[in-house]
Amino acid sequence: SCRGTESRSTILIDLNADSIIAMHNITGKYIYAITNLPLRGDSDSPIVSVCDAGTKSRWEIKPSIECTPTVMDNETTSVLTNLLSNSPDENAFIRDITFPSDEECGPDGIALEEVSIVIGSECFQRVHPDHMTIYDMTYCAEDMNPCLFDLPSDGHPIKDPMDIDMSVFFDYLGQSKPFFDEQVAKFSKVGRFGDTINFIDLSPDLSLDEIATYFGSIDSGSGGGVVVCGSRDEVANDPSLGEIFDISTGKDVPTRKIVANRESVWAIVALEAKDQLRQRIAWALAQLLVVVPDQVNSSGGTHSEVFLHYYDTFVHHAFGNYGDILREVTFSPQMGENLSYLYSKSGAYNFENTGKFTFADENYAREIMQLFTVGLYLLNIDGTE
Repeated sequence: SCRGTESRSTILIDLNADSIIAMHNITGKYIYAITNLPLRGDSDSPIVSVCDAGTKSRWEIKPSIECTPTVMDNETTSVLTNLLSNSPDENAFIRDITFPSDEECGPDGIALEEVSIVIGSECFQRVHPDHMTIYDMTYCAEDMNPCLFDLPSDGHPIKDPMDIDMSVFFDYLGQSKPFFDEQVAKFSKVGRFGDTINFIDLSPDLSLDEIATYFGSIDSGSGGGVVVCGSRDEVANDPSLGEIFDISTGKDVPTRKIVANRESVWAIVALEAKDQLRQRIAWALAQLLVVVPDQVNSSGGTHSEVFLHYYDTFVHHAFGNYGDILREVTFSPQMGENLSYLYSKSGAYNFENTGKFTFADENYAREIMQLFTVGLYLLNIDGTE
């Protein structure tokens, strides 16, 4: 494993105004915590009562003097007060609760939709399930106007809050055209304002090296080097020198010449090494279990180490078991990036965190069966169909 890769799993990001602005400045993405969504959504459709079993509801937390509590029977008030008070949700701005199947509200809870409850010095007001959710809304800021806004001549409804007002909140109440329900599937969810998330849960558009460095990667300040993972059986790195290897000499030649030099070194090894059979089998395996350098961000240009680490899998296992090769290839970050499952998450994880029924990336699952193993057709023992 590589220390530089492991470090990213420990990076925590507090989702506050400063971090949102930092992500915007680094990536150019329009990232907002959306506010004032209508409780019934754009279509004014009916919503279920907060007291229906399994209903997940979101509540904005305000000072008690800022709201008028809803008049309800004692049983309903007691049940909701207990759920809100004992919720494990530690967000300081909003609170999510799910109504349990073993609880019941009183008569007033049967059709309870809009509701406010005062508990001590705080008021809990039911809001839209995505209130204060942070989204990357860049899709609606693209030049082709995919969200079909009536664009003014001197501004843009998505760009202006950040570019002009430096606001991290997107006030949906002030929008002239409803668009959230129709376009939200195009937005990448970041988290809830006030939460702390892990770097590895960011979308691919946001999980950049620059973001990792800004929010505390232990590789920050390492310059233009690459993480040197090393391959099996190589001489171990000197821990005192760190895991970063910088190839820059101050007299760099064009990238194409560096790539040509790398290819020349590989060619000499492949053609003249004493273990010719191993080298040729490794080459054949590399043509079957392909990783395209141009599709793996870190292996383009002069950053060859990670690709060499992948190729050395075939050198090591040339005379071994194909199942072992598949196992290492499957867990390789290079294959994960090449066949797009690097940031894939399970359907259960997606639903728990976004409330949407989306499926995990199945691209590699298809490739490993169709191209790497069983193929499309049931073959005879001699290879014929």
